[in-house]
Parts: sequence; C-alpha cells; structure tokens
Amino acid sequence: MFATGENEIEPLNKHGEDMSNLLEEVDELRMKTLKEILGILTPIQGVEYLAAAKRIRLCLQQWGKKREQEHNSN
Repeated sequence: MFATGENEIEPLNKHGEDMSNLLEEVDELRMKTLKEILGILTPIQGVEYLAAAKRIRLCLQQWGKKREQEHNSN
C-alpha cells in the first residue's frame, strides 16, 4: 500500500466538506420550493400533491430495486 500523507488527504477532506455544504443547500432549496408550491395550492390540492409525490418516490424506489436485482442476477 502507498503511504498517504496529510497533504494528500486534505483535498479529500475539503471535497467532502464541499459536498456536505452542497447537500445542505440543495435540501434548503427543496424545502423552500415545496413551501412555495404548497402556498399556491389549496389545502386539498397540497395533500394530493404530497401524496402523488410520495407515490412517485416509492415507485422509483421499487423500480430501482427491481433493476438492481435484474442486474445482479445477470
């Protein structure tokens, strides 16, 4: 194995920190967007929107699992 010095690890730490900050910003944007969408819709439309978004997320998750299983079985 190669010896890794602190100088080699520092860029990875910086990259990890940058990625963490980016994920936080994305989450904030997602939440802000959701709040704005729900502010436009009526309460019933908001519930329907959230339910539909959840269904889509679950369908995509199931599709991904199925695809992964098919990939692993080949």
